[in-house]
Amino acid sequence: KPFNPSIAKIRVKNHIKLKLKSDALEELSMCDALTHIPNRRYFEEKYDIKYKESLRENISLSVMMIDIDYFKQYNDNYGHGRGDDVLTKVALTLKNTLKRPSDMIARYGGEEFVAILKDVNQEGAKKVAAQMIEAIKNLKIPHKYSQISEYITISIGISYRNRDEDKSKNDMLLEADKALYEAKESG
Repeated sequence: KPFNPSIAKIRVKNHIKLKLKSDALEELSMCDALTHIPNRRYFEEKYDIKYKESLRENISLSVMMIDIDYFKQYNDNYGHGRGDDVLTKVALTLKNTLKRPSDMIARYGGEEFVAILKDVNQEGAKKVAAQMIEAIKNLKIPHKYSQISEYITISIGISYRNRDEDKSKNDMLLEADKALYEAKESG
């Protein structure tokens, strides 16, 4: 068949439209529908990349597991609609607390979030965690069913890998989760 420029042009346009739709669907699959921050799937992909970058660039890496305290009691007493509002406000606040483009926050599941900080020392990671805790307290979202505060609060567990330390990415997640558990237990 002879080359028809009109048909070729239509095919290119259709290909571009299909590619744009595919890209939009891919982006949606990586975003948490409720909180509009990255979801766990996106986190797992980016965490793998950031972990490898930290090894290659010989820089430190911190992982933070973040949990809303007594969230089940909040949902049970205030309702899931208000619980969803809290999740959205907390997610946005955590996202806005991170200042560097290389840092990221994602919804890990339920009322749990995870953050990654590259090239920050241990004190810097603790400072960011303290800023997150303070930012959530400053929202002053009433929570009369909490056993530790009259407002919504969060607990954070931090895992830190120094640039010359040999710690796997799975070990870092487990360590952050354990530190979160210990933070919750200690109030």
